[in-house]
Amino acid sequence: VGQPGIYEVPWGISVAEVLAMADARDPSFIQVGGPSGICISADEKERKISFEDLPTGGSLMVFNKGRDKFDILLNFMNFFVNESCGNCTPCRAGNVILRNLLVKFKVGDARNEDLVKLTQWSHLFAKTSRCGLWATSPNVLLTSLKAFPELYRSAIDFTQNQNFYHFDVAKATADYDQVIQEIKSESIK
Repeated sequence: VGQPGIYEVPWGISVAEVLAMADARDPSFIQVGGPSGICISADEKERKISFEDLPTGGSLMVFNKGRDKFDILLNFMNFFVNESCGNCTPCRAGNVILRNLLVKFKVGDARNEDLVKLTQWSHLFAKTSRCGLWATSPNVLLTSLKAFPELYRSAIDFTQNQNFYHFDVAKATADYDQVIQEIKSESIK
């Protein structure tokens, strides 16, 4: 944004109006309410800051189209992994599970079942947490799935058109087999 800062705005203002005030340039990914808030796309900029639509404690982060959305999401998930107090398993282990699933999308190693797992784990952990940190940490993933379904879909489509899971045992053990043959031939002499 050309004019970052602290703004006091009335409830009911549209995201578009806030973006105009802040001189947002080429917005794409908008995070309302901090890392545990709601992710929207710039196509949703007519939504309102309000209890009925986009409730927020005041934070609005704007990322342009040049930013890698998976990097943004991983940054948020790393925050939750690092901030967990470790007292309850859903937060301690769950944030790591979600982050690791997200990494699979980032590196092009995700499958359809990973999308299902991401959603199911997010809902399960949010309902079983002992505190607000974990109860809201999956928000960024769940809302980004709604805001950018093509992001996740293209990561899956890419991997399913590739042969990432082809494993050539002979190639992987060629050095080992060669060493074994050399040992056997030495022992015969």
